Amino acid sequence: MMALVALAGAFVLVAFFPASASATHFTGTTKTCAAQNPVTKTFDCVLSLTVLHLEQGEQKVVVDIAAGPVGAEFASAPTRTGGTCPATSLTLVDSTTVELSPAPTGSGTCTIVLEETLTSDDFGEVCQIPDFLPRGINFPELRVCAQLVPPLLPTDSALCKKGVWEAYLVFKNQGDCVAFVETGGKNEPGQNEPH
Repeated sequence: MMALVALAGAFVLVAFFPASASATHFTGTTKTCAAQNPVTKTFDCVLSLTVLHLEQGEQKVVVDIAAGPVGAEFASAPTRTGGTCPATSLTLVDSTTVELSPAPTGSGTCTIVLEETLTSDDFGEVCQIPDFLPRGINFPELRVCAQLVPPLLPTDSALCKKGVWEAYLVFKNQGDCVAFVETGGKNEPGQNEPH
């Protein structure tokens, strides 16, 4: 909130900021992602938010996927799969933002666990920024990051067929992938030459 105050004939702009003691914060927050699924080309992730909550009213928790070199998006709405915070409704706002409403209130801490499916054309670090609406309550900004990594090499030749071999980024063709699986990995990817 801002106010214009008259002081000895001059006007002074005074800004009032909420006390940090009244802010709601995240602590012990983690994010993990499994290797890319070679069939769906998606990443299954788990975001665990530990919320230190104080009286804040009916504000919403908002989680944004941060802009960065790895352009990840939600493939679908995340699902809440656990935690100790009271039940909240979950809304996918757009491809990079989810809201949980209402935000937890009271004293102490509680947790919210979200299962997410992300899409990305790139591998590398993806970060999410939990906050509250209105944004900026959680200060300083918290980034929760995980690595999006290529799929694990196949152990079943069915995972080499229908073009899926290309998702592994190491095989020359479907036969190279099948040879790798059938030899238990003894034929190294990309090294199998036809005779």
